[in-house]
Amino acid sequence: MELVNYLLLRKLAANLLNKVFSLKAPLDQSLEEFLKTNSNLSSVQRAWLYEVCSGVTRWKGVIDFVIDSLAKKKKPSGVTRRYLSIAIYQIIAQEKTSSAKVIDETVELMKQEHGVESSRFINAVLRNFLRDFDFWKKDFEEKSLPKWLWIKLKEQQGEEWVKNFACASLNRPENWLRSHPSFNGDEFKSQVESGPFEFCWKVTQKGEIKKISGYQDKKFFVQDISNQKLVKDVTQIIVDNNLERKALDLCASPGGKSLGLAWNQFKVVATDKKSNRFNKLHEITSYSSPGEIVVASFEDIISDTAQFPLVWVDAPCSGVGIIRRHPEIRWFRTPKEVQQLVKIQSELVNMAWKKVCPGGVFVYSVCSVLNEEGKNLIQNNLGNEEVIKEWFLSPQDIDQGDGFWACAVKKQTSSQ
Repeated sequence: MELVNYLLLRKLAANLLNKVFSLKAPLDQSLEEFLKTNSNLSSVQRAWLYEVCSGVTRWKGVIDFVIDSLAKKKKPSGVTRRYLSIAIYQIIAQEKTSSAKVIDETVELMKQEHGVESSRFINAVLRNFLRDFDFWKKDFEEKSLPKWLWIKLKEQQGEEWVKNFACASLNRPENWLRSHPSFNGDEFKSQVESGPFEFCWKVTQKGEIKKISGYQDKKFFVQDISNQKLVKDVTQIIVDNNLERKALDLCASPGGKSLGLAWNQFKVVATDKKSNRFNKLHEITSYSSPGEIVVASFEDIISDTAQFPLVWVDAPCSGVGIIRRHPEIRWFRTPKEVQQLVKIQSELVNMAWKKVCPGGVFVYSVCSVLNEEGKNLIQNNLGNEEVIKEWFLSPQDIDQGDGFWACAVKKQTSSQ
């Protein structure tokens, strides 16, 4: 059995978390860069760092509330606060880890680095929290979201909904795969569990996804179940309306929707307004047959007169629907940024609508559960058009996918 130096891991985790929160850096990107720099770490150590750093980020609101409530005279900062945060997260969420051991390790680390007095302070805070753990649990849901987001979602969706959303957002998301229709590997099926519809699979084995059978042959790709559901349903809408399977994916990167449509026998033109995201699009074309996905520049697509039976805009948004997967988003996003994003989304909707051929379908989606980015935006921009389907998906749903709002709008044959 591998002997793990948890004192060292706590130091590493504290340094990584400090970078994420001081620089407002994406957690997954920071983790990836950190693990490359520390390539000597074992798989057990890497897994521990990933679990703890993502968990502390996800539970940050609760953890900060606990720390500030228990340390009223002097609010801890810097590395002291990070060590406390890691320990409190472990006490809350790691049921198989001894809370006494967590406290002892944290106290010892503080003693080594900052002396006896600091270690006594840490010890008092953690033991008081552990002693009154049930008292603190009542605040977990509301404190797991920033105040502005809790209030807004409560106003828009109701108290019961936002409580369920907040609770679900404290959990790690499942990993889902979309397989190619021709792939039928027995070894693959032993490593996954079938999802609620065809070609959809839930990862059941621990470890890296690239070790799952079929990965090297590009027989599947990672795609959340909510995204898969949208692709499946949109495909059926095109079939039901007897439209040609030809699509323009206007905000395509990283390419999952384009590939999902291509594997559903669509010819797809994929582009993105941000040119620095084109590498992802070119990479995803290697999963498809030649000509199924064509990557084109955004400017060329918009200036061209060509129209499409299906135009899809998965718009840049606040991302509050994917805060389980990217937990730092909830702490970095602001109401002002949401207002700025709404302007960009409106511009994209009106731009994309012109690319839909008469009788065609326009699909708008955002990984957000805020009305101003979803149904209100479509009402304000395409209020006179026929919405033929709406989706409102959230992590507390049965299959617990990412949060999305989307709609399909039919363009009348007389429209231009």
